[in-house]
Amino acid sequence: MRLSARDFGQTFSRTPIELPIRRDLRWDFDDVEAKFVADSLLISLVWATFSVGAPATERFFVLATRPLIDRVADEKLRRDMDGMLMQEAMHAAAHIQFNRALAAKGLSIARAEAYVDDLLARTAKASPPMEMVGMLAAGEHVMTTMARIYLSDPSIGAAMSPSARRLLDYHMLEEAEHGAVGRDVFRYFCEDDYWLRTTTGLKFLLLNFHCFLATISILGNDGAAKMSVRDWVRFWEYGLVRPGLFRRIAVGVAEYFSPFHDAPIDPAAVSGPAAQEAMRAPPSVWGSVASGLAS
Repeated sequence: MRLSARDFGQTFSRTPIELPIRRDLRWDFDDVEAKFVADSLLISLVWATFSVGAPATERFFVLATRPLIDRVADEKLRRDMDGMLMQEAMHAAAHIQFNRALAAKGLSIARAEAYVDDLLARTAKASPPMEMVGMLAAGEHVMTTMARIYLSDPSIGAAMSPSARRLLDYHMLEEAEHGAVGRDVFRYFCEDDYWLRTTTGLKFLLLNFHCFLATISILGNDGAAKMSVRDWVRFWEYGLVRPGLFRRIAVGVAEYFSPFHDAPIDPAAVSGPAAQEAMRAPPSVWGSVASGLAS
């Protein structure tokens, strides 16, 4: 039996604002070096891998969402989907500029991008529409998890070069809202089918993990710098201890597979007045505003 909007009030949407679209952004990545995070090439490659995958992943989400918009009778949910698509397109454009700056510093960005683009395009072509909806919901949950971690821990952004931090502040402030939108779209079309949610969630996670390993391998192996024991110690400390990025992502992603997962809105980091104020603020102060969201 299809769920109705009455099950969620007057609308399926649980995003309490209209998603903001920033059209006034200008990017300057002249200060970006290959080591743009914590003066560590390996840690920088973690975030470079994220940036390399961002344009193809955003296109993947667009392919999952755009064909369905005209089938949505819920006006607020349609506006959420339109807003998310516009935000995703702008995220992709910003990361393309950032990736070009990294390529100018000697990283094998083009080869890594080509690999990820081909893999995600083949996956999208081979996946039925409702599987794409399931992978959209899972992927946006992963992105929202990253956003909440980033926004709640100012030390992560503080370790980045200024322009890289500005890009991540912008991207994460907007991605923080998308987990709920993706979940609402899944419920609208798939009636919150738990089996479909778990199987497509696992499919997306395996795909995402494959992309991560392949990309960081391409970027690391093609570089001239050799990784020392100290580099690897800092890498695993960053991932598992402080700030514990990998560990915290794993915990957040595991929540998605709970039968009781409901993509709740977190007013400290998602869609609240502070986030809206951050999006209205000049981009030069986003770092301080993002830090304030965690307090």
